[in-house]
Amino acid sequence: MENPNAWTTLLQFHQRAYSKSPNGEAGLAAVRKVHELFGPDWNCTYEPQHYLKHRLWTANEPSYGWLVHFAQKLEFLSTIPGSGDIISRLDNRASYWAAWSELDFTLKLALGGFDCRFIPTSRASPTPDLLATRDQLTLIAEITSMNPMPREGLSFGIFMAVEMAALRQRATVRGFFSRVPSELELDQIEDKVREASKEANEKKRPIKVNMHGLMTVFVAPRDLVSEIPARWRDGFSMKGFHRVPLADRLARTIREKVKAQLGESKTALVAIYDQLSFEKLFGPREEEKFFEDPAIELLLGTYPNLLGAVLIQPLVSVLELETKRTVAEEGILLEHSLPDFEAERCVVWRNLLSDDSSSLNLLVDCLENFPARLRLLYK
Repeated sequence: MENPNAWTTLLQFHQRAYSKSPNGEAGLAAVRKVHELFGPDWNCTYEPQHYLKHRLWTANEPSYGWLVHFAQKLEFLSTIPGSGDIISRLDNRASYWAAWSELDFTLKLALGGFDCRFIPTSRASPTPDLLATRDQLTLIAEITSMNPMPREGLSFGIFMAVEMAALRQRATVRGFFSRVPSELELDQIEDKVREASKEANEKKRPIKVNMHGLMTVFVAPRDLVSEIPARWRDGFSMKGFHRVPLADRLARTIREKVKAQLGESKTALVAIYDQLSFEKLFGPREEEKFFEDPAIELLLGTYPNLLGAVLIQPLVSVLELETKRTVAEEGILLEHSLPDFEAERCVVWRNLLSDDSSSLNLLVDCLENFPARLRLLYK
């Protein structure tokens, strides 16, 4: 239920807390800017499993840094025609990640020199998301998520909340859950992880945190992740949390989106966000060769109007991620760090039978140079 006084309470909270952080003054200004851009009707009532609202209600140095950058991105995005409807969807926990995916991909293109505008939705039939123009290329893009949130309790939100509780204390956390926690249990888990993070940094060793019948996690200082038991070192595990092979999910998503939204487009692109795949946050990746899987290449070749497909896997990165660039005939794989403990993997598959496959190089430029252009935006 919406709280009409939520913005007032939020601003009062930061007015009391900002002076305790070195960047608190900038953080308070960022909260005010977000309020201005969202408007008074955007419901900022605290929700622990809503990533943005959790951030808005956190007052410390890393969170203020994140909020400053988020406000800068939001201000830039608000100038793009049609963005208002997408931004309004950030309010809802169920639609947050899908809406942010659309905004994030558009930010990549716009910073890379594309003139972007969101395509209005139609009740009569499904429409693509974005019209982007650069030089002689006019591109119609459908931006989608491959992973709807688990119905039982938003496992991804839980992983993110627990991870961020440790990050804010300059620690990292890994381990396993026997089931999806309730919202009350999640609050208790975050408290335990924060306390364990402080203890781990004081004692300079991993601390085991257990809640009977629910979870066991290991909290360690950032530079001592290697001392977490090897089986749990790479991420989280949860009962019932399993994956369909990545290439199969990609192919299914591409088919669905081309059929529903891109069939009539002359030059089209499918951009797919996968919030749940990256191995360094969610456990070891079993599909080491998915980039070279011929199924994607063969499928793209059956759609002459499709320039290619893009997979973007965001993650929280405790350590600076080594920049990688792998080029193959079928496309390119990029990995790089971003500010605020964020990073991403981007995979671009070319349609080798497209009449204009060279135009995909403009997209690759947007993805590859996004970290540098984002830092320029933040200056």
